[in-house]
Amino acid sequence: MACSDRTNMYRILHRESIDLSLLLKYSHLLDYDFFKDLSDYFQSERSDS
Repeated sequence: MACSDRTNMYRILHRESIDLSLLLKYSHLLDYDFFKDLSDYFQSERSDS
């Protein structure tokens, strides 16, 4: 991955919100399931309330 692409990716991932299709793209590129992280977060939030 080129340096400018990596910088752009970090910038996008640190936003407060992100388009789901973009998140899916980065999930595939990084071989990491960001959607599972979101699901786990919402599950823990629900169980805490």
